[in-house]
Amino acid sequence: MLACLGLLIVGSLSAAWAQSVQRIAAIVNDEVISGYDLQQRMSLVLSSSGLQPSPEALKRLEPQVLRTLVDERLQLQEAQRNEIEVDSREIAEAIANIGARNNLSPEQIESFLNQAGIDLMTLRRQVYAELAWNKLIGQRFGARVYISDEQVDAAYNRFLENSSKPQYRVAEIFLSVDSPDQDEEVRRTGQRLVEQIIAGAPFDAVAQQFSQSSTAANGGDVGWVQEGQLAAELDQQLLKMRPGSVSAPIRTIGGYYIIALLDRRETAAGADAMRSKVSLKQILFPLSPEADQNEISRTANKAQRATSTLRGCSNVEEVAAMFPGATPIDIGKVAGSQLTANFRGAVMSLRRGEVSAPVRSANGFHLLIVCDKEEELVELPSRNDIHNRLFNQQIGMMQRRYLRDLRRDAVVEIR
Repeated sequence: MLACLGLLIVGSLSAAWAQSVQRIAAIVNDEVISGYDLQQRMSLVLSSSGLQPSPEALKRLEPQVLRTLVDERLQLQEAQRNEIEVDSREIAEAIANIGARNNLSPEQIESFLNQAGIDLMTLRRQVYAELAWNKLIGQRFGARVYISDEQVDAAYNRFLENSSKPQYRVAEIFLSVDSPDQDEEVRRTGQRLVEQIIAGAPFDAVAQQFSQSSTAANGGDVGWVQEGQLAAELDQQLLKMRPGSVSAPIRTIGGYYIIALLDRRETAAGADAMRSKVSLKQILFPLSPEADQNEISRTANKAQRATSTLRGCSNVEEVAAMFPGATPIDIGKVAGSQLTANFRGAVMSLRRGEVSAPVRSANGFHLLIVCDKEEELVELPSRNDIHNRLFNQQIGMMQRRYLRDLRRDAVVEIR
């Protein structure tokens, strides 16, 4: 958020804005956003993102900054309706974290803002709005997002199937389009951001200020992805890009993306994973083909309970004896290619001594325990990594819909 403080350029704008600070910039459900609020946020955006404040840039960026302020006001109003509270300690911690990412103390941040003529409350309000909205989203949607073991297994297996293809380290900026009449304005804003990034503005700082994706807090960093993990339009663009390049705005469902290709690597991870060898034991909780749903549920519950008593491979036989009918089996050392897809997906991301979630087969439920594992040549994502990515994708989609609905139902007047 404060990655590139261009303090001198902001000071040169104060005269141009001096006559506009008293005006009303927008009214959001009877709450006023003043010209001063807009001027302060523009100064903060320019200071922290490194964007060049030419008259043309200001003209194009001001509507986007005002739209951000309108969205924040809607988010704060909704947070207040839901009695969401953010205390001063949380705000101070968030500002300290911003400083730590930029090698600045909170005192240095305040000093920089003062030199630029930016009230510290401008930054505090922005941080407050972000914290309150995140709390609201977690409270409203956190419990609704359920990522099943099957979804994680499927995502992991797709990773293995595609891991012989190149991997891309990607960062993103997302600008939403809620109605067709906004399309051209948002596209022009995106194009101007691209021009400024190419001219030297840091991508991560611009993403923090403008992106409406959940990755904005991390400077738009998506991490390493493979073909098929992003929208098809983004995949097609990635194939044409070189490391260090930035795309033009790309239209997708919901809005425009700007992507930066930070790095690219060739890998034979899929082949390596298939060749990797693991020493396994398992406990089989058998089921007859005629088992009804109650019996299936009871057996799955037994398998789940057994996981909490297993200590790696040291007590497999002892634990199996605690559950009548369960059978301990020493599978021995096998290559990933020798395992069925569901077994491979369950164990290849596990470390030595870890136990899989219960895996269903025609014979019943299996608990797979990794006794030993050879080092792999390429680091594979853990099941927890995959779970978190799927969770963030779902909750990100929910919060964008939520904000879209708030915009639709709001009474907003732009002056």
